[in-house]
Amino acid sequence: MNAQIVYDMNKETIAHIQQLNISFWEHKNIAALSQQINSDVSSIVSFCFGTVENAIFNVLKLVLPSILILTINIKIFLLLLVLSLVYIVFYKLLSPLLYDSTYEARQRQIEFYAKMHEQLEHSKFVKIHGLLGVFINRLVEPFMKLYCVTMKFQKIQYLFTGLDTIFWIRKIRAKCKSFVST
Repeated sequence: MNAQIVYDMNKETIAHIQQLNISFWEHKNIAALSQQINSDVSSIVSFCFGTVENAIFNVLKLVLPSILILTINIKIFLLLLVLSLVYIVFYKLLSPLLYDSTYEARQRQIEFYAKMHEQLEHSKFVKIHGLLGVFINRLVEPFMKLYCVTMKFQKIQYLFTGLDTIFWIRKIRAKCKSFVST
């Protein structure tokens, strides 16, 4: 089902682009555009299906344990509620950074794949004219940009998940010890 939706959305997008003014095509890298369309459409479909699917399970995973914890100990429930609010604040503060780094990484990935496509598309010409070393070097700059952005993205993602993990584990352990001793 997902594949059919991705196909239909790709086809609709391409049909729309084909109707654009000819000036749209000037200085466009077709491989990059193709990669961008496919990547964006796949992300949209995955997000839509994932959101609906995960929303139901996440609500159940949140509500049922919360009710159970509330019936066992209201102090632990209130602590978890406060920690959840702090988590939401951290997420809201870091989400623009996460979004921007994800977007930048995706753009650099598209540029790199477009250059790879260019390499393959012109392979015969490169071989005939003996440009192997010169032409392959055109991959260096897009790769280095992709590498640097990917490392930045991973650091930001690690910061977010690291804060998440450290914050929850330390707070819960400390509070659970104090509740157990009382």
